[in-house]
Amino acid sequence: MHPSMLTFTEEFWSKLRQIVREEIKQSQPDQSSDVWLSCQEAAEYLGCPSLRAFYGLRRRHPEIDQCSVSTGKLRRWKRSDLDQLLKMPFLARGSK
Repeated sequence: MHPSMLTFTEEFWSKLRQIVREEIKQSQPDQSSDVWLSCQEAAEYLGCPSLRAFYGLRRRHPEIDQCSVSTGKLRRWKRSDLDQLLKMPFLARGSK
């Protein structure tokens, strides 16, 4: 193989790898939104002043518990699911 072709090929593959890495980075979803939150963390994330207030909110709106997994002290919520709930009028931040 001619040396100039070898250089062209190495440069080509190097550039191609760089482009592919960038595309993969951009196509991956944001992992920080898929964090599992405990009851206390979910309450804080939703802006409840206390756990008691969060329990009341959950009693009034069962859809909050419907998007959780497990029960009792092991119950967890995905942050991305809570973000979807925050778009609902009853949970919109700043609403009274």
